[in-house]
Amino acid sequence: MTATTHHTDHDHLRTALEETRDDRRVLLQSITAEELLAAETDPVIAASIGSARRILQEVEEALARMDAGEFGFCVHCRRPIPAGRLEFLPHASGCVPCLQSQRRA
Repeated sequence: MTATTHHTDHDHLRTALEETRDDRRVLLQSITAEELLAAETDPVIAASIGSARRILQEVEEALARMDAGEFGFCVHCRRPIPAGRLEFLPHASGCVPCLQSQRRA
């Protein structure tokens, strides 16, 4: 598969990733100083902010893998990530077996 074909195959996933990135950026930019202070004592607010930051980072990494022609391959074992997993979670960086192995370790 050529890089062009590979890129074309993932155009809809790139669009989804870019939309998620933009949404998370807007969300994080809208956080007020009061909310940041509240996050220090409120675990729900802290978790929400942390989740938005983590997803933004994962999405940016997925877009970088796409640009490098490495998107769709597990970062651990280099095997292809199943298309269904990428459709469900476009910013997935690993295959399920590798992620399960990491959790057990």
